[in-house]
Amino acid sequence: MIEKTCGPVLKQLTDVLTKQVNNELREEGLTMSQMRVLVILDEKQNKTASMKDIEKELAVAQPTTAGIIRRIEEKGLIIYLSAPENKRAKWIQLTEAGKEKCRIAYSHMEATEKKLLSGMTEEEGKQFLELLKKALVAIRK
Repeated sequence: MIEKTCGPVLKQLTDVLTKQVNNELREEGLTMSQMRVLVILDEKQNKTASMKDIEKELAVAQPTTAGIIRRIEEKGLIIYLSAPENKRAKWIQLTEAGKEKCRIAYSHMEATEKKLLSGMTEEEGKQFLELLKKALVAIRK
């Protein structure tokens, strides 16, 4: 029976989270996808990553990644760097403005996660996250 499967519930959860986060980030001029790129860069050493690394972490096609990155660059939140060993390779680095947007994005992420987990105990929240990670690993096999 469809009500007892995980897929539709996960899809609804993803849709609701994406809509809420996009609504919150709209005032910052960002989308959830753009925020994810900023967070990926913020978590990297030197706040820098290759286009390929970002593409892998987003798990989307190269043209999609390029479009997201282009829009973030237009906002002055990232810059392109050339790799010393390969001038054709594109590296992306957060600007100071990008770092500031990251700080704002983190506060939105924390508020959304708090709301998401509000109906759970702390232990249930930890278990929920671990189960989601296990499901992600299993589905990628």
